[in-house]
Amino acid sequence: MLVYADTVFMVLVRNSPQNATYIAAHRLNPEQISPQDYVDGKSDPDLLALQQIRIASLLWDLGQAEMGRELIRKAEPAGEHYGPVRDALEEFRRNYPLAS
Repeated sequence: MLVYADTVFMVLVRNSPQNATYIAAHRLNPEQISPQDYVDGKSDPDLLALQQIRIASLLWDLGQAEMGRELIRKAEPAGEHYGPVRDALEEFRRNYPLAS
């Protein structure tokens, strides 16, 4: 079960009777993912866009396609100015062809 997610790490805990109390207290549903480690978009718009693309991929994989699409929409303007963001957007669209 997912108990933590940010722009770098995701923590999963085995769904077992021994972990039931911990999971009950810490389970993170996909729609609750809201990383606290996003960088400041004014000073680092390219890094923020890359973080958004990474979280969009996670959300898409967890069945939250619309939330993922919203993050991609937020990242797209940076793709017009930064090659790595453009590349990451292209890779996202190759991996998630229905995302467009």
